Amino acid sequence: MLSTAQDRNGLNVKKDSCINVAVDYYKRYGSRQDCFLSYYYQGRVYENARDHEAALNSYLLAESFITNKTPDTYLSSLYNHISAIYQNAFDFPRALTSIQKAEEHARKAGLTDFSHSLQIHTGRILLLEGYPEKTDSCLASLKGAKVSPIISAHLTALILLRKSFHQKSNPQIVEALDSLIASHQNQSILPWSTITQVYVRNGASKKALESLDKFANQKGSTDNTRYYVLKSEILDSLGDYRNSLEAYKRYIDLSDNEDLKRFGQDTRFLEERLARQRRESRQALLISLLALLVLSSIIVTLYYFRKARQIHKRYSEEYAHLTSEHEELKALYNTLTGNAADKATREALSKRIHAIGAFISQEKPDSLDRVADQLDSLTENRKQLLETIGLLYAIYYPEFTTCLINKNLSITEIGFCSLLVLGFRTGELGEIINRSGFYNISSAIRKKIGLGPNDTNLSIWLKQTYQKTGA
Repeated sequence: MLSTAQDRNGLNVKKDSCINVAVDYYKRYGSRQDCFLSYYYQGRVYENARDHEAALNSYLLAESFITNKTPDTYLSSLYNHISAIYQNAFDFPRALTSIQKAEEHARKAGLTDFSHSLQIHTGRILLLEGYPEKTDSCLASLKGAKVSPIISAHLTALILLRKSFHQKSNPQIVEALDSLIASHQNQSILPWSTITQVYVRNGASKKALESLDKFANQKGSTDNTRYYVLKSEILDSLGDYRNSLEAYKRYIDLSDNEDLKRFGQDTRFLEERLARQRRESRQALLISLLALLVLSSIIVTLYYFRKARQIHKRYSEEYAHLTSEHEELKALYNTLTGNAADKATREALSKRIHAIGAFISQEKPDSLDRVADQLDSLTENRKQLLETIGLLYAIYYPEFTTCLINKNLSITEIGFCSLLVLGFRTGELGEIINRSGFYNISSAIRKKIGLGPNDTNLSIWLKQTYQKTGA
């Protein structure tokens, strides 16, 4: 926060002790936006300290944390500073790309003056790189735009520099530039580097030398290549060849400085390294996603395989159970006498016996899944058989069924009790009703009629009740 406040108030912070604490903290615990801001302000501190290599590294790291929520105001500032560093490294193509990004984000953020300023800087870079026609396009885009006095001064200076490229030693251009300087009381806002170049190209060498000194004061130092190459050219035009040569030697010394050479290489290395890290990060993420997808596929496959086995096992058990049930029902059918109740019960049993017989008489398929619907239907019909028998007993033995109804037994439970009265043993009923269903219904009936664990057998109680009701 301190570094942010100092930067926003124009204080050139050069010590990184505070900002480095923020960077280390947000790398571990912060959001992408926090990381972006901490690296951005770290870059500002290094740039103020003239450590351009460290500054560029921080700016590029900040760029790697950009999201769709990162404000355009920060993005325009970020790319503007990156462009300035590339210009110091004489990497004008990258400088141009960055400043164009800065202008685009400034326009999106509604920073009109800043956008105009960046367009002017773009035009100047294009002109110095030998693309005057593209500079004309930049100037045309600003024609008629409402600009502030500062932007107007920079724009006028660029227009005069553009004219100087094909109209050298033109007194009218010099007069126009003199007029521009005279119209501004606060001359610290003027683009003295551009002004110096205009004077040089139009033969106003003494004025160029004066404006060069103002450029040095504006920058706070003469220790840069642009200053010495302009000074050498001016002194040469004045006939001061000795000092011109000294200025040129100083320019060569700065240009050949090993640190500068290394930095020029490192600007490309830093971008390539970060690009490689991003590619590796994306590849790692892709591999993780593929591994997760494969693992998910295996889990889903195993789940459905296990489920299919469980279903097949259930159908196999049901198939075997139906065979046993068929035999038990036929045995019961043959024991019934000829009274009306038995006749009606025999008819209900007959339908069930025929339905099961028709199914199990067929050749058993390789996969019981093919007859799953028939198996499910026959299994569901067990309950229907119990309900049918329960209704028959309600018709023919109302006193007996009334006694059971008074105990809150359901029609299915009454059918179950009727089969026990008919002579089925509880073990045999387990073949007609699946095992879990048998124990559940048997326990529920004992509870409803009030039989405890140590009381009489359920079949005995039912038969006694049956006889007591005169059935």
